[in-house]
Amino acid sequence: RGLLYERNYSGRSGVGWQDAFGTGDPGAVEAHCRSRGMAWRWRGDELSTRQAAPAVETHPVSGRDVWFNHALLFHVRGLEPDWLRRSMERLPPGARASNSYFGDGEDIPAGHLDEVRDAYAAETVAGAWRAGDVLVGDNMLCAHARAPYAGPRQVVVAMVDEWHRAGGRGREVPEEPGWNR
Repeated sequence: RGLLYERNYSGRSGVGWQDAFGTGDPGAVEAHCRSRGMAWRWRGDELSTRQAAPAVETHPVSGRDVWFNHALLFHVRGLEPDWLRRSMERLPPGARASNSYFGDGEDIPAGHLDEVRDAYAAETVAGAWRAGDVLVGDNMLCAHARAPYAGPRQVVVAMVDEWHRAGGRGREVPEEPGWNR
């Protein structure tokens, strides 16, 4: 069924659209969304976007199917710590910074997301970091940066071998009144 990601850029809960898109020009944001097959809507100066994507991708080197998505990360049930999750669950979906759904827009059952959370927990590897440590990981094979942290840190990222989804943009966002394409 794929996935549907909804993001709300109000600046009140999460980042504002100007920071997220690196521009204050609504026309440039709409062009960006259109070029990536995203739907969008404006409510005053607040922006919401929807983007559809598969849940599984083919790894470009191994050719194997891999779980490669943000179903849990963008869903309100994926929020940490618990107090933040409980707080956001009380808000209507349009007021949350993000949420994920099945590709047809249907809610993902809590039990499904709990299974994903449990699978991540079972595979988690954590270690103590020291100054100068370097981690190299395959972004399609490793879920990273999922644990809360405290204190100062500096993370430097270098991406290599840019990957593009086969066939272009992915799945189409379901039609819904009030959303532009």
